[in-house]
Formats: sequence, structure tokens, C-alpha cells
Amino acid sequence: MDNVSTIFNFTEKLGGWGALAPIGNLTDEITYLVFDNQLIKTTVGITNLSQLLLIYMSIFAITLGSYASIQIPPNALPPSEDHPLFDPTDKDCMPIEKGQEISTGIALILPVLAGMALLCMYYFAKKHGGDTISYFFSKYVIIISFTSVSFMIGYVYNNICRNIANKYGIQPNVLNKRYAITLSEDVTIHPIGIEPELALPQDTEEERIIREEKLLENREPISPKNQLVNVYLTSGNVLGYFVGIVFSVLFKYYNGENNWILNNILGVCVVVTGIKSTKVPNFKIATILLTLFFVYDIYFVFGTDVMVTVATQVEIPVKLIMPHYVNRETDEVKLSILGLGDLALPGIFIALCLRFDLFRHHGNFPNTEFHLLQRFERPYFKAAMFGYVSTLLLTLKVAEIYKVGQPALLYLCPGIIISVFTTALSKREFGKLWEYQEMEEELTYKKTEESLCSEETLRLVSEINENNSDDSEDPDYEIQEEENDDDDEDDDGQEEQEEQEEQEE
Repeated sequence: MDNVSTIFNFTEKLGGWGALAPIGNLTDEITYLVFDNQLIKTTVGITNLSQLLLIYMSIFAITLGSYASIQIPPNALPPSEDHPLFDPTDKDCMPIEKGQEISTGIALILPVLAGMALLCMYYFAKKHGGDTISYFFSKYVIIISFTSVSFMIGYVYNNICRNIANKYGIQPNVLNKRYAITLSEDVTIHPIGIEPELALPQDTEEERIIREEKLLENREPISPKNQLVNVYLTSGNVLGYFVGIVFSVLFKYYNGENNWILNNILGVCVVVTGIKSTKVPNFKIATILLTLFFVYDIYFVFGTDVMVTVATQVEIPVKLIMPHYVNRETDEVKLSILGLGDLALPGIFIALCLRFDLFRHHGNFPNTEFHLLQRFERPYFKAAMFGYVSTLLLTLKVAEIYKVGQPALLYLCPGIIISVFTTALSKREFGKLWEYQEMEEELTYKKTEESLCSEETLRLVSEINENNSDDSEDPDYEIQEEENDDDDEDDDGQEEQEEQEEQEE
């Protein structure tokens, strides 16, 4: 977590943003058009516009990251394919792999490690210059940009397809196909290379049929014991990998660290990926984490010049940057900076609030299946977001008034904690919130004995009339009734057979 955690201003030249390249020129033109616009200056104000854009980007990144972190809570039933809200991506939220979970020990040592990393970057930048360390980190940025952008695109695509399919009654797999890539042992010994049948022509319908028949003849079922690795993908994942590669090339070729648009795109993707993959299991650890970074941020911003030096001299995408003053004649631009740590750290806490809201929902409606499209109340998530947005706006205004870099976590951490804890006290749920635990290895999920939806779940989506819960027109319960009738008939037949045997004896 060696992210910059402050808000301040510094001056740059637009000519250094890759102006010789097409994307660099486009960035410059957008900058002039938006931030050197007389109408905006006289109405909204360039500084206010810059602050609003930073706030909107922060809200977008934290909200998306919070929803991406959702997994099935321990008090919910697994997704049911018979449920009207079912989507195949529901099963992607089953906790198969353990994420980067933060324990109490890690929470205590994390600020120390972050401070050591920041000091190393500071002294290296002082001794060898910011360009040297920027060049070193630029190699690592290529990997980060690919992984974060590919996840972001895949997640957004899956969300869009899920909502469209549900709204218009389309089969989910039509819009978002799912694929399985299997690496297995070739125990039947095929010729080396790709299947020769794939090279057969398929220009006509007859040729396509012949090709498919040949493939079926030569393909054999793969025994489970011969399957070494199975990788499962969606169309969104495939699209994400492609976009991730393209973006990484553009970011590297067009000097993305100095291009505020490319830098902010990558920054948002990094925050979303970080919030999704890094979880705190309870509010005790989350509170400790925010409190320690609260002290960390104050020291490195007010106590030393370390934070400001690293942020201004080292060109790595660990911050959101937004112009708030542009002069076309002198090519001068003044930038406001918001460190990614000011999004990721509060975002981890806010994501925990959203998962707690989902836990509350299934506690209030027991025996209901987990589905991503299921709506639920989010009082703690909204309270946390309110605390974050209000204190972030306060931080921006203080930085604007005093013209001095502000440690954003000085305002954000207390604002979020107070807002959430006040909500819990007002609902008389503070004990429940404080004792909430979501350690993945300790979760014991309820098992459904049938693939049918529970009555409680269907009622939530208005599939069952509250006044007539045993509606004979309900398809799920018709199946149950038919099965019960069949069982009764079998019992009657068995009794008749026993009576006949007794009479014969």
C-alpha cells in the first residue's frame, strides 16, 4: 500500500504528455476543450469541475469494487438454476479460492511496510532522480495494467449481459457464453499438432456437416483422472484479456504515466481489482487498518516531505490526476492529485459494509438463495459512502483554501467509521456488526436438498402470492405436488400387493 495519500497541486507542461503521438494530441485537445473553456469558467468553475470529476471517479471505482467483492454469505442457500433471477455468473461468487485476506497481524504491520516502501522510493528519487525509479516501475506497470484492465472489462461485460438477459427474458448463455479449457494427458496418443479435422473446409452446409462428423468420430471423452487443469471462462473474460493487452501496449507506447486520461483509466481499474481481491474478514480488523493508516498519512504529509516528493517526481500510476488550471498560450497545466490509497483503503472498508448488508438481508429472509440480481437494502453501504463523499469533498476544499497538500485519510477514515458506527447504533445492531465474521475457511454453507427454489425466495421476487403461498399454478410447486402424488400412488400399490400376498397365504 505504498500509494500516495494526499491531495495537492503541481505544475506540468502539456507538451510532455506525448504530444507527438495521436493519443497525446487527443488528450491535449480534450484538456483545452474542457478545462480552458470560458463557459465552464464562468458557470461551474474549473476547480469545482476538477473536484467533481475526482469525486465521481472515486465513487465509481469504490462502488464497482465493492460489488465485485460480493460472495455468497454463510446464511444463504446456493444459487438455484430454477430461480427466475438465476444467472450462470451467480456461481462465480462461490468462494472457491481464498483471496488476499487481511488478518490482524497483517493489518498491524501493513502501515510499517508501506512506510518503508515509501521511504525507499523517496531516497532513491533524491539520489538518482525520479526518472530512474519511474523507468524501473514502468516494467511492472505493464503487468498491472493487463491484469486490472482485463478484470474490469470482464466484470462490467458480465454485469451488462446479466441485466439485459434478465430484463428481456434472454437466455444468459446467448449473450455471455461460457467456455472450458482443459489440459489433459494424451493417453490415446494422437499426432502432434492441432486436430487435422479442423482444417477441413466448411464453406457449404454439406462441408460443415462432414467436418462436424469427422470431429465427433476422432474426439474421445476425457477421463477425469487424465484432466490436469480446467480453466473456465466467459465471453467477458475473453474480451477483457484482449482489451487488457491493447491497453497495456497503448499505455506503454504513449507514455501513459504522463497522460492523465490513460493514467486515470488504469488507476480506476487498479482500485476496483484491489478492492475485489483484498478483503478484511470483520469490522475489528477494518477499523484497526483505517486507524493505523490515519496516523500514517498524517505523518508522511505533515511531518515530512516524503509523500509530496514521491508523488511529484516519480511518474507511476499510483494516483488519480485531474487538471484544474490550463493555459493554452503557455502550455501550462496545474494538476490535482488523489492517491489510489485514498480510494483502495476506504474502499476495502466500504466493501465489507456492502457484504454485511447482504448478510443482513439473508438473515431477515432465511432459506433464500443467493443471486446477484436480487435487490437488498444497503443501509451500511450507503452510510459508508456518505461518510466517504462528504469528507472527500471537505478534503478538496481544505486543500483549495490553504494551498497545502492534505492527508486525505485524516478526513476520510474518521468520516467513514463514524458514519457506519452511528448507523449501527441507531439501528441497535452495533453488536451484530462488530461480531460479524466472514472467514472463508470457516464458512459452512447450507445445502439444498432439491434444485427447486424455496418459497421464501420466490416470494421476494413476487413469484408467489403472499395470501396463497401454495398456489397450484406455481410451476415449482406443481412439480413437488406431482412428485408427492407419485409417491402416494407407489405406497398404495405396495399396500395392495401385500394384501394379495396375505390372501394367497
